[in-house]
Amino acid sequence: MSQYREILRISGLTTLIVSQLVARAPGGMLTITLIMHAEHIFGSYALAGLVIAATSVGAAIAGPVTSRWMSTWGMRQVLLLTIAIYSATLLLMALVVTPFPVYALGGLLLG
Repeated sequence: MSQYREILRISGLTTLIVSQLVARAPGGMLTITLIMHAEHIFGSYALAGLVIAATSVGAAIAGPVTSRWMSTWGMRQVLLLTIAIYSATLLLMALVVTPFPVYALGGLLLG
């Protein structure tokens, strides 16, 4: 336990850990929400699972791409761009009923 106390004494580390825990908490809720919403729309947990799979693939692709962009354009510009894309995609997926392939493509873009 004393090792943890020593680590948490590092200046700013506790704030960083707490902020990351708070920032990442909604991610799990988004997955559950997408599953419930997709199952409600399409009547199939299998299709809902495919939406989540598409979201995971999108996240796997977006990680290296956005990291490269951040080194080129800077963090603020990339964050503003990704927030805009994420928000618009999530809003469209929530409010507009589309055929499954379009919805899965939205999941890919959301990731």
